[in-house]
Amino acid sequence: MKSRPVPIWIKLKKLVYSQKVKERRRIQQSGMNALGDMSDHSYKGHNITLIPSLEGYMWACQYVIQKSGKTEMDGFAGNTYSSREEAESAALARAKTLIDESKLNKDPLWS
Repeated sequence: MKSRPVPIWIKLKKLVYSQKVKERRRIQQSGMNALGDMSDHSYKGHNITLIPSLEGYMWACQYVIQKSGKTEMDGFAGNTYSSREEAESAALARAKTLIDESKLNKDPLWS
Protein backbone atom coordinates (compact mmCIF):
# COMPACT_ATOMS: atom_id res chain seq x y z
CA MET A 1 0.00 0.00 0.00
CA LYS A 2 1.38 3.36 -1.07
CA SER A 3 1.38 6.23 1.42
CA ARG A 4 -0.04 9.59 0.43
CA PRO A 5 2.18 12.67 0.41
CA VAL A 6 1.88 14.93 3.43
CA PRO A 7 0.03 18.17 2.61
CA ILE A 8 2.20 21.30 2.59
CA TRP A 9 0.17 23.03 5.32
CA ILE A 10 0.95 20.18 7.73
CA LYS A 11 4.65 20.44 6.91
CA LEU A 12 4.58 24.20 7.51
CA LYS A 13 2.70 23.79 10.79
CA LYS A 14 5.30 21.29 12.02
CA LEU A 15 8.14 23.58 10.93
CA VAL A 16 6.71 26.61 12.76
CA TYR A 17 6.04 24.54 15.88
CA SER A 18 9.58 23.15 15.90
CA GLN A 19 11.03 26.66 15.52
CA LYS A 20 8.94 27.89 18.46
CA VAL A 21 10.07 24.95 20.59
CA LYS A 22 13.71 25.68 19.72
CA GLU A 23 13.25 29.36 20.63
CA ARG A 24 11.59 28.44 23.95
CA ARG A 25 14.47 26.07 24.78
CA ARG A 26 17.04 28.71 23.85
CA ILE A 27 15.38 31.22 26.16
CA GLN A 28 15.17 28.71 29.00
CA GLN A 29 18.81 27.64 28.57
CA SER A 30 20.03 31.23 28.51
CA GLY A 31 18.50 31.74 31.95
CA MET A 32 15.96 34.32 30.84
CA ASN A 33 12.59 34.08 32.44
CA ALA A 34 9.29 35.17 30.95
CA LEU A 35 10.06 38.73 31.97
CA GLY A 36 12.94 40.28 30.07
CA ASP A 37 15.35 42.90 31.35
CA MET A 38 13.89 46.38 31.75
CA SER A 39 15.43 49.28 29.88
CA ASP A 40 15.18 53.04 30.39
CA HIS A 41 15.10 55.71 27.70
CA SER A 42 15.06 59.51 27.98
CA TYR A 43 12.84 61.50 25.62
CA LYS A 44 11.96 65.22 25.84
CA GLY A 45 12.37 65.39 29.61
CA HIS A 46 10.51 62.14 30.24
CA ASN A 47 11.84 58.77 31.33
CA ILE A 48 10.39 55.79 29.45
CA THR A 49 10.83 52.37 31.06
CA LEU A 50 10.26 49.35 28.81
CA ILE A 51 9.29 46.04 30.40
CA PRO A 52 9.33 43.19 27.86
CA SER A 53 7.55 39.92 28.65
CA LEU A 54 7.20 36.58 26.93
CA GLU A 55 3.60 35.53 26.35
CA GLY A 56 3.59 31.97 25.10
CA TYR A 57 5.96 32.11 22.15
CA MET A 58 5.50 35.81 21.42
CA TRP A 59 6.88 38.98 23.00
CA ALA A 60 4.92 41.94 24.36
CA CYS A 61 6.29 45.08 25.97
CA GLN A 62 4.82 47.44 28.54
CA TYR A 63 5.93 51.07 28.72
CA VAL A 64 5.88 53.37 31.75
CA ILE A 65 6.28 57.11 31.15
CA GLN A 66 7.58 59.18 34.06
CA LYS A 67 8.44 62.83 34.49
CA SER A 68 10.06 64.22 37.63
CA GLY A 69 9.70 60.81 39.28
CA LYS A 70 5.92 60.70 38.83
CA THR A 71 4.24 58.15 36.58
CA GLU A 72 2.27 59.98 33.90
CA MET A 73 1.11 57.02 31.84
CA ASP A 74 1.64 53.34 31.17
CA GLY A 75 0.38 50.80 28.69
CA PHE A 76 1.20 48.29 25.97
CA ALA A 77 1.98 48.76 22.30
CA GLY A 78 -1.10 46.65 21.55
CA ASN A 79 0.34 43.59 19.83
CA THR A 80 2.63 40.66 20.39
CA TYR A 81 5.74 40.20 18.29
CA SER A 82 8.01 37.36 17.26
CA SER A 83 11.08 39.04 18.78
CA ARG A 84 11.78 40.99 21.91
CA GLU A 85 13.42 43.78 19.89
CA GLU A 86 10.28 44.28 17.78
CA ALA A 87 8.11 44.48 20.90
CA GLU A 88 10.44 46.99 22.58
CA SER A 89 10.67 49.11 19.43
CA ALA A 90 6.87 49.26 19.09
CA ALA A 91 6.39 50.14 22.77
CA LEU A 92 9.05 52.87 22.62
CA ALA A 93 7.50 54.35 19.46
CA ARG A 94 4.06 54.32 21.10
CA ALA A 95 5.37 56.03 24.25
CA LYS A 96 7.16 58.71 22.23
CA THR A 97 4.01 59.36 20.20
CA LEU A 98 1.98 59.78 23.39
CA ILE A 99 4.56 62.23 24.77
CA ASP A 100 4.51 64.21 21.52
CA GLU A 101 0.71 64.31 21.42
CA SER A 102 0.36 65.37 25.03
CA LYS A 103 2.97 68.11 24.61
CA LEU A 104 1.24 69.44 21.50
CA ASN A 105 -2.12 69.50 23.29
CA LYS A 106 -0.67 71.46 26.25
CA ASP A 107 1.30 74.00 24.25
CA PRO A 108 0.77 74.25 20.47
CA LEU A 109 3.89 76.44 20.10
CA TRP A 110 6.17 73.96 21.90
CA SER A 111 9.09 72.75 19.81
